[in-house]
Amino acid sequence: VDPGRAPLQGGGLVGGSTGGGSNCFWDTETSGTLKGVGSKSVDPEGAIGMTTPQMKDVQKYLAVGWDFVGESTNGIFEVWEMPDDGRHPVLSVTNRHHPNQLRGQGTPENPYLIARASELGAVCHEPGACYRLTGPIDLSNIRWSTAVIPLFAGTFDGNDLRVTNLTIKGGGHLGLFGRLLVDARVENLNVTDANVVASSSFDGILAAYITGKVVNCQASGKITGDDSVGGLVGFSERDSSITHCSSAATVSGHYGIGGLVGGGISNRVIESTSTGAVTGSLYVG
Repeated sequence: VDPGRAPLQGGGLVGGSTGGGSNCFWDTETSGTLKGVGSKSVDPEGAIGMTTPQMKDVQKYLAVGWDFVGESTNGIFEVWEMPDDGRHPVLSVTNRHHPNQLRGQGTPENPYLIARASELGAVCHEPGACYRLTGPIDLSNIRWSTAVIPLFAGTFDGNDLRVTNLTIKGGGHLGLFGRLLVDARVENLNVTDANVVASSSFDGILAAYITGKVVNCQASGKITGDDSVGGLVGFSERDSSITHCSSAATVSGHYGIGGLVGGGISNRVIESTSTGAVTGSLYVG
């Protein structure tokens, strides 16, 4: 420390950052500071300081959309769990929690089978496997603040069935799928009556950001975001493809707003349609 300068105060959550965040907490008592991010004069909205007793109150986390074991209002992945010994939340996988066991083996010849909403939560625990819907999925009365399946690298066959009443409100990369990686393939899936409200970039009802393939998929409902917002896909990266797809969604935002796809780099869109209303400020299609 330079003796000629006053020491800088660290942050209870982050020492230094030029970015933002959402729904993050730190213990003001154990950290010894009321400041969340050391490099900022004013903490960002997503940094929330709480006392030690408050850190052990599950209702504080449920109120902002954290997904806990045993409840489905905030999602079906059962990410978090409150330990019996009265500590703050821990990741459920580190607390000996076992996700739903699906029928099948997750291979192309014998994919995992999904018949109900609760089983959809198992996808995030093995995102590189093969899946197939065997029944329609109704997501009524479940809300998300992130993508339902944040990252996916496998094959998802919708079997020409519907996922209905998807509701998400949060930051960026929102959709049924957040990121489809280069080997990912989503096909024969219809996402209907969706309502997606995003406060930042890269959002689509089916998928937010893709580098893989989307084939024979449809989307309807409404989606609102900032930039790179599409009725089906938010942003389609180089070498990705969208084939035989359609969107009837209402799409609104500011920059890079599209009825089918919000934005893309050297992407391919083949034999696809859009029929929904689209509004925006710049690069609107």
